[in-house]
Amino acid sequence: MTKFDDHHLFRAQGTLTLIAMSKTEPQEYPVIVELEEKTYTGFYTVRAGVITVDSEWAELRAHAGSKAELTASRLFLQILEGAKSRGELDNVGRE
Repeated sequence: MTKFDDHHLFRAQGTLTLIAMSKTEPQEYPVIVELEEKTYTGFYTVRAGVITVDSEWAELRAHAGSKAELTASRLFLQILEGAKSRGELDNVGRE
């Protein structure tokens, strides 16, 4: 496979095929987790079978299972617990 601008060239049995690659961004969804009576919001995307959770404290990825929202919630909780252990959640969040 040879990269050529925003397209990929495939050579199969002597033929050359040009396939345009989509430039669309994956849909972003909110993920909300409550920790110690405070509510925190992050965002997740699903692309190529991988869930990415992004927040102001960190970003985590995992293989997408059948329940993307549940996986995203678990990843975000891990992010929040790490931020809490580093003291980054002090005075942050909504009651």
